[in-house]
Amino acid sequence: DFTEVKDLFSTILITSITCNKCSRVKYTFEPSYIISLPMPEESQKHSKNWEFSDCLEKLFKPETVPGYYCRYCKESVETTRQLRIWKKPQILVFHFKKFCQDNFGEMKKNKQVIAFPEDGLCLDEYTHVNSKGK
Repeated sequence: DFTEVKDLFSTILITSITCNKCSRVKYTFEPSYIISLPMPEESQKHSKNWEFSDCLEKLFKPETVPGYYCRYCKESVETTRQLRIWKKPQILVFHFKKFCQDNFGEMKKNKQVIAFPEDGLCLDEYTHVNSKGK
């Protein structure tokens, strides 16, 4: 029985897909035990070191998705997709996606150092507005 593990580590992510034409929203809930964070690309290095919040921003920022079939508009439309946290666990596990393919299809490790906030981590801005776990 994994009830205790589930209670400690289980999170629920919510993806919203908003039609940019009629503004209707479709929600998908995804249970998870780990959140995979994208790494900054080597070409995006800037003068300061990358912060943990930079990786969170990259994961949770809205993205435009073309060619989505809206059942209300009855046509392919441009949509906005956004990921948020619906349920925060007691213990949240992150892992960094440190490997990616280069232009030649070879695996490359991103060695960028990510600084974790010294004063703790607040995930409220990445949590869905209607979540009861805020």
